[in-house]
Amino acid sequence: MENTGSQVVSLEQQVESVERSIVFLRQEQLSLLHGLHLEILSLQKRCTELTQELNMKPPGRSEAGELCCIPKMLFHVFVNGVFVFLAQVFSSVHSNKNNSYS
Repeated sequence: MENTGSQVVSLEQQVESVERSIVFLRQEQLSLLHGLHLEILSLQKRCTELTQELNMKPPGRSEAGELCCIPKMLFHVFVNGVFVFLAQVFSSVHSNKNNSYS
């Protein structure tokens, strides 16, 4: 029991180290979430551009000559579903982050 003082110092150092690691991980998570949000915005913009291109093309064959077999409505439903899913994931991760840090 003579090492109690040095054990307390060691334990305090470990706690400080864990706290620094938690701060670092929170910062990394926020950075990752911000990057994902920017990527979602970029993909939404690209989707809008592609949808406009699709709406301007006449029905029938694409530029490569193959038949366009995906109706526009199914395309819109699929793309909107993907973005809804990504938004739900982002929202879920963001709300879990807020709950776990409180």
